[in-house]
Amino acid sequence: MKKLLKLSVKALLLAALLVIPISGAVLADENTIDMVVSPNVINLESRGGSISVHTDIGYVATAEVILEVDGTSLEIYTFPDNCGNLVVKADIIDVKEIVAAGGDAEFILTYNIDSETYMGSDTVPVIQIIPQKQ
Repeated sequence: MKKLLKLSVKALLLAALLVIPISGAVLADENTIDMVVSPNVINLESRGGSISVHTDIGYVATAEVILEVDGTSLEIYTFPDNCGNLVVKADIIDVKEIVAAGGDAEFILTYNIDSETYMGSDTVPVIQIIPQKQ
């Protein structure tokens, strides 16, 4: 009896592990991407660096990826994160040439793969604060 109970618990755990990825794929069928822009505030006085967009959609090297900021396309490069999800990077200098202080920058990501299009967006504030020497 004890052996049957252990076997049943293992079977339930295995079934749960199989259902979780399938339900994630179903959510992706809505053709939307959850994404987060980092840093979450753009300071026009910052020095160098890059903007990263972290997503919940799987990375595929052959996919077409377009990142726009306030309607302007950026030069980007892509790679998978530790979970295999798409990460998009752009030079922060390119972004600063597009956005204006005191407003918000709207990032729109378009991901085309196998004749399917997925889109996501995020908005971050834009500030212009000169760093103080300490």
